[in-house]
Amino acid sequence: LRGFLNLRSLTLWKVCDDAMMQIIGVTCRHLEHLDIWKSYLVTDSGVSMFLGLEAERQFKVCSTLKKILIKDTSITDRGAFQLLFYCLKLELLDFSHDSFLQQFLCRIGDSYLKFEHDYNLRNIFLPVSQPLLFHSVMKALPNLEELSV
Repeated sequence: LRGFLNLRSLTLWKVCDDAMMQIIGVTCRHLEHLDIWKSYLVTDSGVSMFLGLEAERQFKVCSTLKKILIKDTSITDRGAFQLLFYCLKLELLDFSHDSFLQQFLCRIGDSYLKFEHDYNLRNIFLPVSQPLLFHSVMKALPNLEELSV
């Protein structure tokens, strides 16, 4: 992976881990699309390393990534929110809905209510169980094009 400096799309089903996420973050400076489906060894720590949150400055991927698929990984709502928060061009964040959806939506809603922070996501699945949360999440996603309720 270290030699693929111009890679824009990368699919690593069932093989990615935290160390590999760091290598991808450091190396793939033009990455727009990452699919790590069923890579159970990728955790929130791997997301942090991928983004360069512990580095002197964040990695370039924070300004290039548009789509990431993290279904069936060990990433929690915290890691997913880091991706959303730090990847300013992120349009698609695809994850297993049942795993942490409610906590993730709370993070988005709280971020909007406290700081009026909005995000670039284009589609999302929203359960309508909490109308106030639904409203603040919708306000935080002004570029939404697809909504599943």
